Amino acid sequence: MASTTSAAAPTVPTEVVVTLQKLLTNVLAGFAVATIIYGISVLQVFNYFRRFKHDHWWMKTMVAVLWILDTLTTAMVWHSLYTYLVTNLGNPLADIGISWSFALENGLVTAVVLITHCYYAHQVWTVSKNLYITILVLLCAFGSAAIGIVITNEIFSNLSLLALTTDSFKVKAILVQALASVADIVITAALCVCLRNMKTGFTGTEELVHTVMVYAISRGVLTTIAQIMFLVLFATRGTSFEWQAFHQALAKLYVNSVLMTLNLRNSLRKQVKGVSLSQMSASQHTTMNNPRGYEDDAWGGQKDIERAQTSVSTPQAKLQVWVQSEQSRQISHAM
Repeated sequence: MASTTSAAAPTVPTEVVVTLQKLLTNVLAGFAVATIIYGISVLQVFNYFRRFKHDHWWMKTMVAVLWILDTLTTAMVWHSLYTYLVTNLGNPLADIGISWSFALENGLVTAVVLITHCYYAHQVWTVSKNLYITILVLLCAFGSAAIGIVITNEIFSNLSLLALTTDSFKVKAILVQALASVADIVITAALCVCLRNMKTGFTGTEELVHTVMVYAISRGVLTTIAQIMFLVLFATRGTSFEWQAFHQALAKLYVNSVLMTLNLRNSLRKQVKGVSLSQMSASQHTTMNNPRGYEDDAWGGQKDIERAQTSVSTPQAKLQVWVQSEQSRQISHAM
């Protein structure tokens, strides 16, 4: 009777199986959340290009680049999951390796965070004209990006999960998140302090300051929390891969924060128009020129304001209207 021999299947260490289970569980959970946020960003991009066709070319280019990078990060995570769950099906030892798409996704996230921080640094400079704070934000942003590029290069050089567990890798990753968190905190604090200093005591302006401060805090809180959670989980529970969910959400949160800022300008401009018109009425329809040369459609209501200006009652009334109108426009620059 012919004897048959069967090759014994390679034994997979229990530690490897447990590690892969943790990795795939957290990557799948993070991908589900990140995809939902990506859907929101797609809608925001559509609304932006529909409503703001006359924005500066560099701003429209920035939005397009951020959306492309955000789309690519989603595609890279999908490819990584396909590699783990389909290509390497039945071969758990192959899953110890890291796919090229997993490494590239880290570099794409680094680019998204850098572009976003540069945009907010521009806002801080526009509102505060404080060179030191602006430079601090840029130093943190470019420092975080530079270390992020080094990390991406290290992952490409050693496509293995073991590369993520070395002490030197952990230190670099923690520095990336720490610098990015500092940049987020400084941006939010600087905008809030500048806005607080713009309070004039006039009811309309006070309400506008409050509205813009809420927007500034809201957009900074989510990204800061995500960065800090990523940092804490990576530093304390790196091998559990619970940080993956926050890592995947980061790029999408940053992209959505920028898009939210841009798309809210219409409602903010209407509030600026309302403040200005109410100031005209309170000052007996005071007349003044457009001293800083704003375009008629720059705030969506300059022509209406000019029509509301009929006569100058007193120099004091004219000065009051001018101060409040200029203050409203300066406040809105924070958006």
